[in-house]
Amino acid sequence: MHPFCTYKSAKRLPAKPFEPVVDPAGWDPDELRDVDRWSYYLTPEDNQEILDAIATARRNGVPVEHIKKETFPLKKLASLLEDVRMELRDGRGVVRLRDFPVDQISREDAFMGYLGISEHIGSLQPQNKLGHLAGHVKNFRNTSTREDPRGYQSYIGSSFHVDSTDYVGLLCLHEARSGGESRIASSVTVYNRMLADRPDLIEPLMGDFYKSRYGEQVEGESPYYKSAIFSFIDGYFSALGYSTGFEAAQGMPGVPPFTQGQIDAKPVYLKHVEECSLDMPFRKGDVQYLNNYVTVHARRTFSDWPEIDRRRHLLRTWLNDEGCRAIPEDRLERRNRGLHLKHVPPAVPLELSEAV
Repeated sequence: MHPFCTYKSAKRLPAKPFEPVVDPAGWDPDELRDVDRWSYYLTPEDNQEILDAIATARRNGVPVEHIKKETFPLKKLASLLEDVRMELRDGRGVVRLRDFPVDQISREDAFMGYLGISEHIGSLQPQNKLGHLAGHVKNFRNTSTREDPRGYQSYIGSSFHVDSTDYVGLLCLHEARSGGESRIASSVTVYNRMLADRPDLIEPLMGDFYKSRYGEQVEGESPYYKSAIFSFIDGYFSALGYSTGFEAAQGMPGVPPFTQGQIDAKPVYLKHVEECSLDMPFRKGDVQYLNNYVTVHARRTFSDWPEIDRRRHLLRTWLNDEGCRAIPEDRLERRNRGLHLKHVPPAVPLELSEAV
């Protein structure tokens, strides 16, 4: 069994509000602090399969933006990636792969290879109104571009949050000179610790929170959406992170102010997230996948290299998996944003000159 696999033996019970959640995604940070112990190192044979699949796609004239599981054929590695999918869905909800062959191939082939293995885990989803299937996570501050780019396109550390789709993936193309660690925490563990510590604050966190869409709404939509921090449906628990998007929505027409219960719950929730969090350094060739319903993630502030071609650069994928857990209707709307973009051709920009 691969070192990251827990889904084959882990225990889950039907989740109920105001009761402890028994779920394999409820890990303690001390369990995962030794990242090397539970990471999977891609072997030379694994990487040769990736290179062969890239060559096959190229021979068949498949552009990177149209890479699918069917056009990126794998052999033994396909079985490993199925274990990754199952671990995200039914296990801890976090997997780290190492030694992706970034330095052996061109930038375009690295994108193709990463999107190709990701397609074996879930279906690639657009990340913005431009139909981008790959997001560039790098610093765009201190340039002649926008003064205030989105958090993932800045060097400044981010608050704990989740992304819109079932899973989020990151490939490290270049690591920072210092800092920039990935921060993750189990939402299941946060909930269970809050339930034990302050059960009176669970109900406010199950109410409606309003979050900014950051300008990504389609015609006719409001600039915000609402969702709960903690949710229960069909025996499954899921959670959001309390991110700056909730603060950004305050003051928008139609958005009510926070309730007193929500105001009281915020610092307690954030304290428990910090206590449950784990820092994971990113090095070149690392690939991280997370389940957005049971894991929150953030990033430490980082300093970059002076050379442009050495600056911290991660490549992000958003993935949906039809076999994933039941989720509330309000999160289903966010998950399926790609349906609104069917008219937008998929795109994979190999580089960006400014934040998007």
